[in-house]
Amino acid sequence: MDAAVEEYQADYQEIADTYGYTSWDDFRDDYFRMDQAEYEENLKLYAESTVKSELIIYAMAEKEGVVFTEKEYESELQNMLSQAGFADDAAFKEYSGMSIREYADEYRMDRDLILTECLDIIYDRLTK
Repeated sequence: MDAAVEEYQADYQEIADTYGYTSWDDFRDDYFRMDQAEYEENLKLYAESTVKSELIIYAMAEKEGVVFTEKEYESELQNMLSQAGFADDAAFKEYSGMSIREYADEYRMDRDLILTECLDIIYDRLTK
């Protein structure tokens, strides 16, 4: 929970920086329209909700045997490059400043792949 709260706070601080805010209070007031106590409570609730969702996803993945080998994960990363229109990892790095692997790690693409696979399993079961 604490790690999720810190991650989301860092994300929101990055948004504030991107929009040129020099004061967190001004950003929070404009973006969230709440005081610091309300913001912190809402942030904790959001983090709790997302952590619970992740735990459910990972429990289902474990029960269903959903895993990605390194080779499969690398293949998915290459597919992402291709779908985004990049010829190779070097072109992506030139554009983004990081490799596709660094990007995937930063944005937890492994979690998204597991989620997609679990949702596919649920969909298949519901449509049979």
